Amino acid sequence: MLFVREYGSSGPVVIVLHGGPGAAGHMARVARGLATSYRVVEPFQRGSSSEPFTVAKHVADLHEIINFYTADCCPALLGASWGAMLALAYAAAHPSSAGPLVLVGCGTFDLAARAELERTVADRTTDVIRARLKDTERLMLNRELRFESSAISSVPQD
Repeated sequence: MLFVREYGSSGPVVIVLHGGPGAAGHMARVARGLATSYRVVEPFQRGSSSEPFTVAKHVADLHEIINFYTADCCPALLGASWGAMLALAYAAAHPSSAGPLVLVGCGTFDLAARAELERTVADRTTDVIRARLKDTERLMLNRELRFESSAISSVPQD
């Protein structure tokens, strides 16, 4: 069995899946935040070894975790980045064992899916959203420039 952290003691079960797959623990803050209303399970995914590193193996590991911790219910799966992709792959392989999915920053598995995602995002992006994105980009750029200039000005001059 993989290393697992648990949070909360009552409520519906939520399995929180980290990104990476080498980013074990990066979802701990989210898991702790959910623990006031949910029973949260945060598995740390398998690391590199002599065994092949496959999506199927990660799905099998997650299935083992779900069967052990939630044999009597279908947990919600909340995944970020690679964890979102794992949740999606798991739900496709075991639709009767997965409850609601929350996919944060979910990538795609192939070029056709990536193209479909880009078309969907373009179709759903309104002029208001485009303007907000542009403002956000400008804000971030200004913040980075301010940080850079303050860092340079704080370096002692010879």
